[in-house]
Amino acid sequence: MDESIGRHPRDQAVATLFQHAGDRTLMDRLAAPDRDKAILRWQKDLERAQSLIDEGRAAGAIPILRSTLEAIGTRRTRRSTC
Repeated sequence: MDESIGRHPRDQAVATLFQHAGDRTLMDRLAAPDRDKAILRWQKDLERAQSLIDEGRAAGAIPILRSTLEAIGTRRTRRSTC
């Protein structure tokens, strides 16, 4: 699914119209709980890395940032091949 889907209010409005007509497909795709979980995990990792940087321990942030970037890249690659 395109990363921009769901970012615009009209996406939610269209999904709601379809849902009222009996088709939850678009609403389910907008909800995408697995995507939300991944985003929250990445956000927490980035916050942890920022805390390390703020404490003057930037070297400790490198593995966290590298891992987060790899996870994002893997997810994007996997989605583009589907």
